[in-house]
Amino acid sequence: MNTICAIATARAAAAIGTIRVSGSDCVSICSKITRLKKGSLETSKSAVMRLAVIHDGKDEIDEVLCTVFRAPASYTGEDTVEINCHGSLSILERVIKLLIKNGARYAQPGEFTKRAFLNGKMDLIQAEAVGDLINSHSQTDAALALRRMSGSLSGEFNAIFDALISLNTDILAYIDFPDEGLTDVEPQTVLRRLKNIKTRILKLENSFNTGSVIHNGADTVIIGAPNVGKSTLLNAVLGYERAIVSDIAGTTRDMVSERAVMGGVTLNLCDTAGIREKAEQIEQRGIEIARQSLKTADLVFAVFDGSKTISDDDRKIIELCKGKTAVAVINKCDLPQSIDKEYIRGSFIQTVDISAVNSDGIDKLAEIVKDMFLSDKVSVESGMLLTNTRHYERAVRARELVDSAIATVEHGFTPDLASVDITSAASEIGMITGNTVSDKIIDEIFSKFCVGK
Repeated sequence: MNTICAIATARAAAAIGTIRVSGSDCVSICSKITRLKKGSLETSKSAVMRLAVIHDGKDEIDEVLCTVFRAPASYTGEDTVEINCHGSLSILERVIKLLIKNGARYAQPGEFTKRAFLNGKMDLIQAEAVGDLINSHSQTDAALALRRMSGSLSGEFNAIFDALISLNTDILAYIDFPDEGLTDVEPQTVLRRLKNIKTRILKLENSFNTGSVIHNGADTVIIGAPNVGKSTLLNAVLGYERAIVSDIAGTTRDMVSERAVMGGVTLNLCDTAGIREKAEQIEQRGIEIARQSLKTADLVFAVFDGSKTISDDDRKIIELCKGKTAVAVINKCDLPQSIDKEYIRGSFIQTVDISAVNSDGIDKLAEIVKDMFLSDKVSVESGMLLTNTRHYERAVRARELVDSAIATVEHGFTPDLASVDITSAASEIGMITGNTVSDKIIDEIFSKFCVGK
């Protein structure tokens, strides 16, 4: 492969900026623009930082630290040089131009990680986890990505892949040698093996709801009657004043959206217009938007004013929340209470008392969110959660094919007729790990990475 280079750190002024160079000629190319205090890059030991000066002939550009990583003990699996410059963009870009002038080319998005995958340093799940870690929004999301990078999820998918291949091999052996009395392909044995495989796939498939929320965030709608403290709750969760707060009813007329982390879970928060029967035209439009947002919400915070009795508007809110994953947030607990809390508790899966203006009770709300979405501690801690839609869709298809193979055997057909579905199921699992993936899919996956990674 030819030698590629790119700025691996953010394109902004900083104390340090890193340039990554990878390919069979990277050491010789870097040697042309570096002058070490002692020795040369060609004779440098692997993973040892060397002080050097970047130069363009007689013109010295920067004093840097250079590190050579010899293949295969590098990120990409090929010879790699990392140059740590002072973090001026003008310096970094000048060094890049020098590298290109001397034989390197600018890397495509995700090309370093793509090379790591192609060189067997990681499988496709691990490679995608690199991008997920870079784009993680919470500690939980980052921890899951790190576990996927270590191969925890890959190990389970590889085991499923191997189980499918092993079963299919036994069935094909039976086709070739039907008189050998192979017990591994007796219908009941095949069914048992297929159902065991299905159980393993289904466990991963069912983890996607939790995994998707952790990775993408839970779409969370804050609803309630006017002046119950919805915007104040939003501000309390965020820790700063994002929404305008006023005693005038109907202040919020459009959705105010922001992202926050509560209990280790990323929430895509939407503060909506107060829902009430009597509202003027513009406010009615905001109320309609609030109603529509409820249809796709993963979580609802239904806010009530604890200092007042339940109103008709409150009852409408309760009605709208039926069948939703909704938490009743009884606000203004710092004031004398008049609301019928037992009635509220009987209508919601969880209820919490808060004073949004003082941020009291926000920690309790965070615990509720954590319990809702991170209750499967074993899967979260082990990393056995699907967070990637591509993985989920392939897993679902593989499970459907296994179901078809099970049905074939259960209907009395010989196991060899299930072989086609088993082969296809293995192919679907292989597309997740990269064992059977096409070049087009590989290119599409890595094109979403940033340049330099």
